[in-house]
Amino acid sequence: MNILQIIVAGVFVSNVVLSGYIGMDDVLALSDNKGKMLKIGLISCLMLTISTFLTRLLSQTLLEKFNLQYFELLAYIVIIGLVVKVFSVLFNSTYGDSPAYSKLTLVNTLFLGVALLVSQNNLSLIDTIIYSIGTSLGVILLSIMMEAIKYKYRFVNMPDHFKGRAIHVMALGLIALAFYGFAGLV
Repeated sequence: MNILQIIVAGVFVSNVVLSGYIGMDDVLALSDNKGKMLKIGLISCLMLTISTFLTRLLSQTLLEKFNLQYFELLAYIVIIGLVVKVFSVLFNSTYGDSPAYSKLTLVNTLFLGVALLVSQNNLSLIDTIIYSIGTSLGVILLSIMMEAIKYKYRFVNMPDHFKGRAIHVMALGLIALAFYGFAGLV
């Protein structure tokens, strides 16, 4: 696959939030903070790319070479935890103890899901980086879309059963159906 196909697949076709329900809470949590949503999304993009690259590098160099695939999940959790901790320390020392940056620790499930998907698909290191960037852009796009939907639903008169998370999950389902139309592109 070429670079554009991998990015389109990561953003639209095989979006991990919509196709695998990985990181759905992350999208909903990121869309709550309108002012810093893009900044947090870009930081998460960088963190996802670095952690997925490191997990894939570890998998190709050590785990597969010495036939230690049964340590894969544990090794991925440790690497992702270290990357998240390093970024949390960096941004807490730079920007203070901001609640917006403390949400960076919420994306651990997304990081682990993408790392496991990359490992299952046996992507190369370059394809891993491109897929991670595409997946991150997909999460940022969904966060922006969910913020717009949340803003629109604030002024709509709807039954109490649909208010809150229920309508957001239904909206994500409709977005997933719309994104499914991009399947012919890849």
